[in-house]
Amino acid sequence: MTDTKLQSKQATRIDFDVVNVALSGANLVEASAGTGKTWSSTGLYLRMIVEKQLLPEHILVVTFTRAATAELAGRIRSRLQDMLLFLRGDKQVEDADLYADLQNKWSQQGQDFSVIQKQLQLAISEFDKAAIYTIHSFCQRLLNDYSFEASTRFDLKPITDETPYRQQVSEDFWRKKIVQLDADNEGDQTWLSYLIEKKQSPSRLLESVKDHIGKHSFVTLNVPDLPVLQGDEKQLYQQVLSVWQADQADIMLQFNQAFDDALNGSTYRKGQKDQYIDALYGLLDNQRFNWCAFSKKCSAETMKGKVKKGKDSFLVKHPFFTLLDEAIALDNQQQEILAVKLNRLRAELLVYLESELPKLKSELGLLGFNDMMQQVYDALVGPNGQILASAVSGQFKAAIIDEFQDTDPLQLKVFDTLFVKENAILFYVGDPKQAIYSFRGADIYAYFEAAKKTINQYTLRTNYRSTPALVNSVNAIFATDHDAFISQDIHFDWVKSINKATLDIKDDQDSAVTFVLAEKDDGKPFSRTEADPLSCRYTAAKIAEILSKAQKGQANIVKGSCTRPVEAGDFAILVPSHRDGDLVKKELDALNIASVRNSKDKVLSSVAATTLLRLMQAVATPSNEAHVVELLGDALMGLQAHTIFELKHNDQQWEQLLAKFWALREMWLESGFSSMFRCWLEQVDSTGDSVAQRLMKLANGERYLTDLMHLSEIIQSLSGELGSMQGLVAWLERAISEDSDDDEYQLRLESDNKRVKIVTIHASKGLEYNIVFCPFIAIGKDPKSDEIVSAHHNGKTYIDFSSDDYEQIKQRQQTESLMEQIRLLYVALTRPVFRLYLNWPNIQDKTKFAALAWLIYADQSMVDDAVILLASAVKTMSFEKFSQAVLDLQSRANKGDTQQGKIPADISVHIISDVEMQSPLKRVSSDAQQLLSAKLPKQKIAASWWQSSFSGLTKGQQAHSEEHNEEVVLHNDELKVADAFSEESEDSDTQDPILFLSCHVVR
Repeated sequence: MTDTKLQSKQATRIDFDVVNVALSGANLVEASAGTGKTWSSTGLYLRMIVEKQLLPEHILVVTFTRAATAELAGRIRSRLQDMLLFLRGDKQVEDADLYADLQNKWSQQGQDFSVIQKQLQLAISEFDKAAIYTIHSFCQRLLNDYSFEASTRFDLKPITDETPYRQQVSEDFWRKKIVQLDADNEGDQTWLSYLIEKKQSPSRLLESVKDHIGKHSFVTLNVPDLPVLQGDEKQLYQQVLSVWQADQADIMLQFNQAFDDALNGSTYRKGQKDQYIDALYGLLDNQRFNWCAFSKKCSAETMKGKVKKGKDSFLVKHPFFTLLDEAIALDNQQQEILAVKLNRLRAELLVYLESELPKLKSELGLLGFNDMMQQVYDALVGPNGQILASAVSGQFKAAIIDEFQDTDPLQLKVFDTLFVKENAILFYVGDPKQAIYSFRGADIYAYFEAAKKTINQYTLRTNYRSTPALVNSVNAIFATDHDAFISQDIHFDWVKSINKATLDIKDDQDSAVTFVLAEKDDGKPFSRTEADPLSCRYTAAKIAEILSKAQKGQANIVKGSCTRPVEAGDFAILVPSHRDGDLVKKELDALNIASVRNSKDKVLSSVAATTLLRLMQAVATPSNEAHVVELLGDALMGLQAHTIFELKHNDQQWEQLLAKFWALREMWLESGFSSMFRCWLEQVDSTGDSVAQRLMKLANGERYLTDLMHLSEIIQSLSGELGSMQGLVAWLERAISEDSDDDEYQLRLESDNKRVKIVTIHASKGLEYNIVFCPFIAIGKDPKSDEIVSAHHNGKTYIDFSSDDYEQIKQRQQTESLMEQIRLLYVALTRPVFRLYLNWPNIQDKTKFAALAWLIYADQSMVDDAVILLASAVKTMSFEKFSQAVLDLQSRANKGDTQQGKIPADISVHIISDVEMQSPLKRVSSDAQQLLSAKLPKQKIAASWWQSSFSGLTKGQQAHSEEHNEEVVLHNDELKVADAFSEESEDSDTQDPILFLSCHVVR
């Protein structure tokens, strides 16, 4: 395979004019962040209705999420209604300038406005027929409406989660390939031992290939034939064994002398000598070499490389240790062969899944989302394909494909067949700079391919979201002399801003974009465990500082004549992962700053899911006291370990406690799960607080209570289907351990209008926030060390299972991964309206792979091998050189270059020290500390035995008290207290476990 550079022919692109763009042929509209992509799409839709005399059922609009379809439908309907109102004389509607331009155009064309109004009225009245779909719902609609043309079955049931069926096929494959191996065969025994060592199973094997299932446009590069080495190993084993048996005493004498006097103590630690000796004695057991980390360091060559200076005379000279060199080399070779063999097994599983998974789903009458798309494509290329394409294009005279950067090769083929080849009106709308969903199957190379087939390419260059200072600063960061996005297929446009709103902060030293560099006392790079707390503390302290000023009227947002103080809800902290979000939330909690995590987490993965499972287990089987103890010691329940221990050894109190669980069990049986759960939620302790009230006193109490309520609804909805207690318990156990894609199981948000948002960068796409912090932007994504690599080459996707081209494909995969990280960075940097903070410490083995490092430290010579060359350049940088590049960027950007159209930016650079940020309150003023430490008022919730809302349960509760984090684990009927104590609530010692579980049982 020959290599090709990541480049393409530059296309001619013109500014998009929604009023005058021709409504014909295939068109591409590239919309940079904040430039009005949806606004433009709704404008196109309006013109299609009026100028082409189409109705909503004739215009296909496709986007990629259900939430986006609902929003888009609302925006389009409003666009039609406002246009109609404008024509009827209401000149105060939003976007009146757009409607005036359209009115003038239509007037010049001699249009009859009474006809236009009738057409708009008809379109609005029939808008319920609007064809606005997700890509999968569009395919499902086609298969239903054109089942005869597509030759599809009528009885297929759509499914959202294929995991159980993939697992079933994987287990069947495992039985055929592994279970039937002969344990007495030497080769099979070696192979089985390797699989056990690598902890392989049907699930692990499936996990390794799941990202490649259903990717229909790929080329699989398999592994070559493997040599057999078992005979060589057996012969060498016998030779080593003979030497060992003949001269064991002298061998160990030499080893002991070398270990004590000659070997480097940092590698061969004196305290581990016994482990080395045990490894040597056990090396030749069981008729084969039993290698471990210690025995592999006992060969002559290995020890020779770790000898102390001047101690060569003490090194081992016995031929036994030289034979170990040969044995280790042979074992390493065999390990490489077995690793390749495992990759071959993975390749075989992938092929087996592609063949057998569709058969299984067909037998069960099931249809996955990807199956829908595949069936549509198969129908289009089948014998009735032209009939189907003509029928669809006859129904849909025009199409707008939104978020097109998230397409894949199969979707592209479908759209190309239905609309491009049929010469229909087609607008692809998207932004390749925001293509960040490859893990969901999106393929930016499909977008590049589609762009080449469009007649016209347009771009949007006006940002309506962010202020000019911020837009110009982000422009400057991406306007590099080298290819900012590595690939020349992605164009970066210097956009302008017309947002006149301002952020007014007294005595403000920050800019629209503020780089926060961190300097270590010794000048060396940080470890991540050092850098993360530093960045989180700075973020929390800066938010506290601004909020403190806002409380005194010194930090305001000004929009026209309207001025309001900055609120917590104006801030967003963008993080790479939910783990990172937890770290920064901890610092916010320390300052009593309200925050909420906005994520796509599943409620079944939450802490509350485990709590509910323990409750259900304890109530379903009170006779199993281990379940009761686990619930009492649950982190959300708050009983201390010693309290549970004393309670369990007080027979009278323990029996009273168990009686409460038996009563809850009876309620579950007689009145259903919901009644039992509500009763438990309203139980009170000795302080008079119910479970709900006590949860609300935790720092994340509203989150926990939201999750518990959500989970209870799910369990109640399944009660009719699963029936028994044990069936529901088993379902929840299984659901917690599995990963479902069902939207029903995504976390619901607690109220967040007045809270700092903590959002993953992926989840932030399409959203905007007034002030944004990126505390982890310096953490790059390590190059994958996966056994399977995949990358694009010459228009194809290659999946490599250790072929001869493996290293080349791996290098391209690493480059493509960095490309996506740069696009993810672009998403993060284009979210704020007013201000952006970028924490930029040099983190060992992390920053050298960071996307922002590519923009600051790279040059054009690195493009062909971006990851390796960038890492090499950053790794050796001193702090002075590391920081100087940022200062140079600031100077260059703030100066601007009018000849090249580069408007001066507003970038500042702050340098903080690790000592300066040791305390989370270090940078918070005394006024801010006093303000932020104020407690919220408490209010008790009256007991209630009827259905109540979530807001009713949480009304008046404190959201920022110290979190009680105590955990109790029962093992073999003995109570063991986990060492997981943190800050405890003030009244935790006084809780009465009997009152804690008291409850009115309604018969």
